[in-house]
Amino acid sequence: MQSLILLNMNIKSFGYIINQEILKSCNEFEDFKYLILEVENPYPGYSPSKKTFNNYIYLLPIINQGIYIEEQIIKATQKIKKTKEEHFSAYSGKFSLFNNEKYCIRVETDNKEILPELIREYQLFNFNFFKNTKIINSFLSIIKFCKFFDIEFLSESIYIQKDNKQHQYISINQDIEWTRFYNIIRTLKENNLYKNIDFAQTNIFSKDGFDYFIRICSEPISKKELSLIRNNFLKMIKL
Repeated sequence: MQSLILLNMNIKSFGYIINQEILKSCNEFEDFKYLILEVENPYPGYSPSKKTFNNYIYLLPIINQGIYIEEQIIKATQKIKKTKEEHFSAYSGKFSLFNNEKYCIRVETDNKEILPELIREYQLFNFNFFKNTKIINSFLSIIKFCKFFDIEFLSESIYIQKDNKQHQYISINQDIEWTRFYNIIRTLKENNLYKNIDFAQTNIFSKDGFDYFIRICSEPISKKELSLIRNNFLKMIKL
């Protein structure tokens, strides 16, 4: 199976990030017509010694359903980006709101003022957004979003994201149910070496199906340390 990994190649492909995040109403847009949620801590557990991320993350919940929703968001985003000078990234995602799974557009930007205009732009492509009927206090949700990966091979089973060196990836070669993954990570983080690291599940498409990784968000970590994290994780899977 792991064809891309066995060949020690750089990887360019679509896939999914799965993580648990704290969401709440964005204070600056409490009076806006449509609901805008912000991620309180975009990389849970990661505590950089200095600010290394300039972008903030927001969710724009959408009412649209259907099997082609991811494709529709990708196409609309591609067209909108051609007309806007401001830098932003947008991905299709799913999260839980009021105990129901909802689709959303996950936006990363350093300028939150563009969000109302982005909503209006997406509405031109027939996206329907949730009305902002009440303030939503902080709540915990698992979020899964689709994005394009361009990651570079470093050493056996270890990769790094080309445009963000704080994002590194270790191959684990197997699918893990979320609860099991979360419990392993919680145990790992009892070790002080791992307290300031964010871990997320990562599934990247390959010709055989999915290649399975863990995304590690942190200050720079050596290849030796990354290999040690991988070995410890794989040992815990067998327990």
